[in-house]
Amino acid sequence: MREVARESSYWIHSVVSVVASVILIVCFSFAPNTKRLVVGIWISALSYIEAPVVVCRNSMESLTDFFLARKNLNQKITEMELHLMSMQEAIERSSVPIVESEQEGYILADVVARSQDDWWNEFEINKGSLDGISEHSAVIADGFLVGKVKDVYPHASRVVMITSSEFIHVVTVADTRDLGLISGDGQGNITLSFIPVDRMLQDGMKIYTSIMSSSIPPGIAVGQVISVGEKKTLYRDYSVKAGAHLTQLYTVAIIKNSNKGNSTSRNNK
Repeated sequence: MREVARESSYWIHSVVSVVASVILIVCFSFAPNTKRLVVGIWISALSYIEAPVVVCRNSMESLTDFFLARKNLNQKITEMELHLMSMQEAIERSSVPIVESEQEGYILADVVARSQDDWWNEFEINKGSLDGISEHSAVIADGFLVGKVKDVYPHASRVVMITSSEFIHVVTVADTRDLGLISGDGQGNITLSFIPVDRMLQDGMKIYTSIMSSSIPPGIAVGQVISVGEKKTLYRDYSVKAGAHLTQLYTVAIIKNSNKGNSTSRNNK
């Protein structure tokens, strides 16, 4: 009985399929619009059937693009970090060495006068224009910046110190590449200014002269950050400790300034 029922079912399906085909052929022959309608319905049905697959495919493509973009971003970040490290190493390698004897590009001079009233502002050295000293030349001690030449005489020069209120210079924070200004207060203190408030510097970060200056060469070590100072609207100040022993300046080195056309020599010394 089951086999008879099964065979009957096959015959019924076959007959229904044939009848449906005949009806469709007749309809398509006498009513072309019906063909378009049926095809449209069939395409719509297929689109609904394919919709989940399309969504899954698009999702996988988006997810793949996301991971590829993240991988590329991580690679770029790594490259930037390596580049930053190489720049920091280059700065450290280019830092001015400790000059203990006369050598090309440097002039050694003795500190011959330092007034107690201007102890943190200026001092006088025993070399002048006849020795190759020019105004605005960088003055270093122990490999660190201590000031720059202010006035030049034939046999002597006056140096303004980095702790003087007259001294202002652009510097770079080696660890973050932030630019700022250092200035003194005439009392032995140095302040690093104009650092954005969102760039929190840490104690011990090293500071070097910047390429933004035309008189003092870049890469000269100045000192390091020691504490956070006053917070202003958009910027924050930091206290800086000089790298050189400013209380014990006996011999300094002056970096020869290639731009000697701006030098003005006084004739009263």
